[in-house]
Amino acid sequence: VTTNNLNNLRYGSDHVTIVGDRTEKHGLATVGYDDEGVKASRFDIVRKGQFVGYQTIREQAHWIGDKESHGCAYADSYAHVPMQRMPNVSLQPGEAHLSPDDLIGGIDDGVMIKGDGSWSIDQQRRNFQFGGQAIYKIAHGKIAGMYRDTAFQAMTLDFWNACDAVC
Repeated sequence: VTTNNLNNLRYGSDHVTIVGDRTEKHGLATVGYDDEGVKASRFDIVRKGQFVGYQTIREQAHWIGDKESHGCAYADSYAHVPMQRMPNVSLQPGEAHLSPDDLIGGIDDGVMIKGDGSWSIDQQRRNFQFGGQAIYKIAHGKIAGMYRDTAFQAMTLDFWNACDAVC
């Protein structure tokens, strides 16, 4: 996502908030301080569907008008220059407190994918596909059977902008 999209790109629906978090307990990118000495923090990347922030290091923060880095510098050893690396990234729960049954109950025609499967995303993060270990048909708000050999494919912005709820 290029810098002209900051605060201008509608990345998803109002239900979509995505955070970067270097402080998340047990996260793979969790640290106290990054490799430039910046205290770890949590920051919004997408807030209510609007693209609002980047994962930054000290050198990059001023490029986009931020006063400080988001603490995303990482070096793989003491002998290497720190580079900008991805924090723990998480989709946040929706504002409405929905159970999975509530979410399914609001779907007329859809699928539910459970478990890890194959996945692929292009270099520019525009197109993706994934599968799962169990894929269920949802019809009229209820689980209505299973599918075989199924994969889900979509365009990233189309997918997130079509999000009706998060539970």
